[in-house]
Amino acid sequence: MTMQTFAITLAAVVLGSKLSAIATLVYLMLGAVGVPVLANFSGGIDISRGVAQMFGITMGENFRRPYFSRTLTEYWHRWHISLGDWLRNYLFYPLSISKAFLNWGRHARQHLGSHIGKVLPTAVASLITFLIIGIWHGASWKYVACGFWNGMVILVSTLLQPVSDKVVAALHIERKSAWYQVFSMLRTFVVVLIGYYFDIADGFRAAMGMMLKSVTDLHLSQLRPGAVLEALPLTRYDWCVLLFGTVVIFTASVIQERSQRTIREILDEKCLALRWAVLLAGIFAVVLMGVYGPGVQASEFVYMQF
Repeated sequence: MTMQTFAITLAAVVLGSKLSAIATLVYLMLGAVGVPVLANFSGGIDISRGVAQMFGITMGENFRRPYFSRTLTEYWHRWHISLGDWLRNYLFYPLSISKAFLNWGRHARQHLGSHIGKVLPTAVASLITFLIIGIWHGASWKYVACGFWNGMVILVSTLLQPVSDKVVAALHIERKSAWYQVFSMLRTFVVVLIGYYFDIADGFRAAMGMMLKSVTDLHLSQLRPGAVLEALPLTRYDWCVLLFGTVVIFTASVIQERSQRTIREILDEKCLALRWAVLLAGIFAVVLMGVYGPGVQASEFVYMQF
């Protein structure tokens, strides 16, 4: 079972209400985020870039390890970069520097204070941009709600930045410290996970129902060791494949994030034997753990519908 097939199987079970709230949360963490996105969407883009380079065409990076982001704004600068750049240049900037928004900002500074007057027009322009992103994903209220959620989080966090700075100063927190960096990543990850409720649900009402269930249908007995593993329709082999793929993706992401270089650039500096060893290991991993052969229907890429 590939990581993508794992996600599809898990989605069918969770959305069919066959699992408890804790399993729904596990699905969001492992399935909706880690598997279809990193292994499917980002992987598909990497394949496209690799094929293009074989023909002498260099394509821009479209994903830059978004789950290492410290804020939601940074996340969207790392996620689907080509779409974000286009919307930023042709929607966000024209809106935020338009005459109407600039006049609105001057009026807000006079009545609401310097900070709010300065950031409110750009924050509202950002909210409008995210609503458009939601509609771009599909003509459904769940996508509009997903865009609204991301836009409102950024809007509120921008408006409350002075309050956040005062709290951090009062608690003597060093923003550049390692523990705070990890905390910021986890905080952003949770915010992103909440938005994924809208992506995986059949509709807006179903997404709200899943959120409610995740809070009201949570029992301590579900947290016992092995409870989640028993509830999910996966074999031990499936879990081994999932764990192996997750470790490989996470390790490669950490290496690239710390060095700010691609794996290819790093391997180019190594000896020929090591480069061939890594290449052959990847090929054998696909041969041994991939899903193919007679009777197998290849899964479509997640964003094939958009």
